[in-house]
Amino acid sequence: MIAREKRKRRKVWAAAIATIFVIGIVMSASLWAAEKQEQVIWHSKATHRGKVWAKMVEDFNASHPDIKVTATYQGGYEQTIQKITAGIAGNATPDVAELPQYYGVRQFAESGKLQALDDLLGKGGKDDLYEPALARYTYKGKLYAIPNAMSTTLLYYNVNAFKEAGLDPDKPPPDMG
Repeated sequence: MIAREKRKRRKVWAAAIATIFVIGIVMSASLWAAEKQEQVIWHSKATHRGKVWAKMVEDFNASHPDIKVTATYQGGYEQTIQKITAGIAGNATPDVAELPQYYGVRQFAESGKLQALDDLLGKGGKDDLYEPALARYTYKGKLYAIPNAMSTTLLYYNVNAFKEAGLDPDKPPPDMG
């Protein structure tokens, strides 16, 4: 009977030690997973837009305690492009950078420092995005950027000036319509 109780106690202790060991592994994994991620963004938003970005980053950081985003104004588009180019040469690029339309995608994709987004977006990840806009940021069949603002070109014409010139303002030349 004494031997049976000893075995029973050993099993209890073994189970307790195993439980502590498992809890330790789980806690270590959760602590490792809870390690704060840091993301650096370089942007070209100044004045009011820069303040809007700063507020968005502040709100994001407040609602995501496990992620710290640092968004830094790098100057206008030309200065940002220069800094990214220097960063590529020095192997010191940000996690995310704002690029002007058309410029940068091909050059930076060729450098190997720009990550294609297709796999990150997953199946259907582009469904809500305007395809002609995405085409501007696609290089060799891969999407490298997502537009955050699109410019809409408008042309205004003076109806009275059209009439004075003998033109019908309701039928502008084809390039204007």
